[in-house]
Amino acid sequence: SVRRTLKDLLKLREVDQDLQRIRKRCTECPSLIEKHKRDYESEGYLVEAKTKAIADLKVEMRQREVDLKSCEERIAKLSAQLLEASTNQEYAAFQEQIQRINDEKGEYETQILETMDNLESIETELREAQSEHSIRETEFKELKSSLESDLTQYQAEAVELEKKRTELIYNFDPEALRSYERVVAALGSDGIVPIENRNCSGCYMA
Repeated sequence: SVRRTLKDLLKLREVDQDLQRIRKRCTECPSLIEKHKRDYESEGYLVEAKTKAIADLKVEMRQREVDLKSCEERIAKLSAQLLEASTNQEYAAFQEQIQRINDEKGEYETQILETMDNLESIETELREAQSEHSIRETEFKELKSSLESDLTQYQAEAVELEKKRTELIYNFDPEALRSYERVVAALGSDGIVPIENRNCSGCYMA
């Protein structure tokens, strides 16, 4: 009968709405996992960047220490030659060279101190980044596990709903089913609504 067909169509509409909701959640779970994975990995990239910056600064500081030692050795050598200067002109020339190297040595010492300050600052930032990354890692693993569990549940629900839908349409009037599916394709499952008190429960018009 028409009444029975309409009743079955509303049951089918309900199943299709549930299926639509479940399928949406099945799609959302992997997207949420990927989004939180990117957030977690961004903290990892920060840790890597800070670690590399520290390594670069240490290389730079070692080079400045080598330069500083070279200056000290050259000053020691020139100081010994200064004592053996036989003329005022030679003495003045050695003094000028020693002064120039002392100035160079001072620049290296300043650079070393600045590098040490930068190193200390970035090491502090690295510890903070590592701590934040560890927190994010724990949060991500817990969230991922929860979402994967939800996804498994949603997939199982989808299978049951598909089975229920198949059983429901088994004895459906083919023409009624085609009409229903055309409406759903055009308007979605909300395009099929019951009549309540002689009014459409979708637009509330008589």
